[in-house]
Amino acid sequence: MLKVEIDVLKRSDLDIATRFMLKHKCPTMIVAPELVQTATINRALGRGTYKIFTAVDWPKGTQFLSDKFRGMPTESVNVDGFEILLTAGRQPAISKEVKFLADFFRDHFPPTTELRFVLGWFAPGRTQEQYAHMLEACDKVIGPALIRTTHLTKLTSVDGSTDSHKAVIETITGIKRIPIKISGNINMQARLGCKGAVKYGCTLRQAMDLSKELSNGVLQDMTDAVNT
Repeated sequence: MLKVEIDVLKRSDLDIATRFMLKHKCPTMIVAPELVQTATINRALGRGTYKIFTAVDWPKGTQFLSDKFRGMPTESVNVDGFEILLTAGRQPAISKEVKFLADFFRDHFPPTTELRFVLGWFAPGRTQEQYAHMLEACDKVIGPALIRTTHLTKLTSVDGSTDSHKAVIETITGIKRIPIKISGNINMQARLGCKGAVKYGCTLRQAMDLSKELSNGVLQDMTDAVNT
């Protein structure tokens, strides 16, 4: 489970997610800004070593530039990193926002704080052209450390298929060579089939299902099937 990162956006999931993270050694928990303080306390009480990231401007990604941080609790910026959903718009606005965010993090956060951009793939109202503009803008700045394809964890069966994830990865790498995190219907097929991804974004339930399949030897069975 070392590549599985869990989104925790509801307080009711936080305690169970904390125990899961501690048991299975998942690397990162992405939480809503208002859950940062409690998540940090839980990690300390459990003596956890996983990272805590804040989800910025989820789920719509409509705030622009510094407005993305409007209303966030002060303690929510005291984290190991940020996953920021970029604003969809025209090319000049996208480039302006990406540059602003990259410069803002360089000037206001230590180098150990990780900046990630989320493209919002498959979200309503977003286009292939906008994704391309986002990636082109990222190629002109220092950072981000990683691109997440989408903040969405539940997609249609077509959009969330392994072939769909692989097509998105291929599109991204065709524009910018960068570590990629995929999310949306993540299961063992996606985990095994999408070798171009370095991280997998899951709900707590998806992570629990993956863990169950691993314990049942499903990964080994699938690996053997691929290699025969």
